[in-house]
Amino acid sequence: MIRFLPFVGILFLFSCSNVDTETIAEIEKWQEKLDSSYQIYLTTDFDSIQKMVWKVKENEKAIKRLNDADTIYTDMVKVLDDYKWIRKKVKHVPAKKQEYGAEFEEIKVQLENLKLDVQNGVRTSEENKQYLSNEINSIKILITKFSNDYEIYQEALKRYAELNDKVQAFVDQLKRDKGIIK
Repeated sequence: MIRFLPFVGILFLFSCSNVDTETIAEIEKWQEKLDSSYQIYLTTDFDSIQKMVWKVKENEKAIKRLNDADTIYTDMVKVLDDYKWIRKKVKHVPAKKQEYGAEFEEIKVQLENLKLDVQNGVRTSEENKQYLSNEINSIKILITKFSNDYEIYQEALKRYAELNDKVQAFVDQLKRDKGIIK
């Protein structure tokens, strides 16, 4: 009987180490998706985007201040509308940078903790799947929100590159017309 005790103990250990590999694989898949979006977040130059918005606002203020209300520059109407789009669409850049950073970090930690819990058998397989389902929903929401904003940022940077020289030349012309610069 004593000889069989170590054998029973080994069998017990193997039966207890029933790790939910399916859930771990799913967690790792979502970690990769999250990391991919996080890398895009890390390479996004939020400071340049914020400076772009500031420059757009400054030029719009100058045009408003310098342009006579009865003067219409038909060649600039479309340019200024496209330029205004930048200010309207790209808002609260520093706050969004901080918000996204915190959300990415929080979900990364939650996924890692869930993975450890699954590996250590803290919950049942069904409970793990429910927790993972909740995390997946959070990841999808975060990735969608960030992707949408990222696309807007890229479009704004493109428009800014195309339009800013024209708008700056227009502002400079208005300043020359008012005798502010020569």
